[in-house]
Amino acid sequence: MTTLDIKLSLPEPLATEAARLGLLEPGSLRALLADAVRTRRLERLAEARARIAADRAQQRRAARGQARLDLDTNVVLRPKFARQVAVSGIGREELFFGYVELAAALAPQPIAPVILADPADDHVLACALAARAHAIASGDCHLLALGAFRDITVLKPADALARIAAGQ
Repeated sequence: MTTLDIKLSLPEPLATEAARLGLLEPGSLRALLADAVRTRRLERLAEARARIAADRAQQRRAARGQARLDLDTNVVLRPKFARQVAVSGIGREELFFGYVELAAALAPQPIAPVILADPADDHVLACALAARAHAIASGDCHLLALGAFRDITVLKPADALARIAAGQ
């Protein structure tokens, strides 16, 4: 936990009323700051939504990529991830739109069928090629069974995080 010493200059009536309401107590200040942080996050989320909505032409060009994002939305909504999402302190929708804000739409590179048992997984491989990815982090059994595709390693998410933490 970080300790901060804060000095405020407030008009006397505001300082008196805030003190009377208990708003200058450490717990109240923490709650006010937490609310402000959440409000700012939601504002950024709204801005991201607005940018996405304003760029309809890009969305049409990236229709195939959008289909993948829609699938990823369903992954975030799966009950098995509810605990991890809850621990993050961010709502599922906010998490997804934050992900969208970080993602870049790209056209998947055409590839010959690779995963015959689940052809939808070929789209992940095609996108990884187009993005010039070094690795794919996935829990998908078909992708993991490959081990690698061309020069792209396929890892479990925990293994990918461990490599990132190790600076690899």
